[in-house]
Amino acid sequence: MRFALVKHDAAIAWSVVRGLSRRASDGLTLVILVPVLALFARVRLTTLPEDLRELVGFGGASLFATILAKALIERLWFHRTDGVLARDAQRARDGIAFLGTLMLAGVAMGLGAFALLGLVDPSGIVLGVLSGLPAGLLFPFVREYVRKWWRRFGPRSLRSLGRFRLSLIKAATLSVVVGILGLLMPSKHYLDAIVIGVFGLSVILLTGSVNARVVRYMTLVGHSGASLLRHWLTIQIALLWPAALVLLVAQAYLPATVAMLIAAILPVVTALRIFAYRALSQLIADWTVAIVILAAVYAGFTVPPLGPLVMVGAIVWLARRGTGARWLLA
Repeated sequence: MRFALVKHDAAIAWSVVRGLSRRASDGLTLVILVPVLALFARVRLTTLPEDLRELVGFGGASLFATILAKALIERLWFHRTDGVLARDAQRARDGIAFLGTLMLAGVAMGLGAFALLGLVDPSGIVLGVLSGLPAGLLFPFVREYVRKWWRRFGPRSLRSLGRFRLSLIKAATLSVVVGILGLLMPSKHYLDAIVIGVFGLSVILLTGSVNARVVRYMTLVGHSGASLLRHWLTIQIALLWPAALVLLVAQAYLPATVAMLIAAILPVVTALRIFAYRALSQLIADWTVAIVILAAVYAGFTVPPLGPLVMVGAIVWLARRGTGARWLLA
């Protein structure tokens, strides 16, 4: 059955939709809140200059396509290793059929959403999709290559960051050292901000991964939401915030801004992914996280205070929804 994987994931998605429709609060949220937000977004976009609106369309289409392709590649990997249809997923033609079908469906839905928002510039949208799809397809492979290279050649003291064995005191000390190093770097050509940005990117790569199976297992054996957050977020905070505070106290505002942005965004996105994996199946959780991030980015650009509110609201909703979750089928 060449489309067995597609039918399997479609059945999961339909089951989630039916589950949402049975809950009055979730149904009202979808029926009322989503159209209101879409209408508000459309009105705000129409007030933008035409060139800026085209740029928003291009950027949104590119980001959407990147997230779509990345999610589908990772979902196919899951099917090949842990899915109930692993035998089908191992066949090349089934994998191509899975990726092609869901990618076309996802792009079609994305184009429809952009049209509803009033972003109807065909050339910009198409260019955004064509630039985002290759990036999303390549990103998981590049990430895995970097992880393998790091496990093989990286310093032993730093390799432990990816497995959370570094103590919080050592992590905070390392962060302070990096902050001082940022102060010693010349500000010419923004070298200080670049150093802090590279450090932040390294922390994201080493500590930003959230394993959906680990989240579900910890939930199954009784870990609370707070326990899940401690498991992932403490090392991120210890590695990022001391450096940001050192730079801020020294009045190095540009690198401090870079550090504080990463230190604020990474834990919030990680918390969003944790509660999504606890409340929903992995496929739906990945899509939910992508949609929330897109909505928060758009809201932040149009009405800045709405961006954080969207993220916090989504986290609270997912946390409440997953309170009684104990086991979810992949």
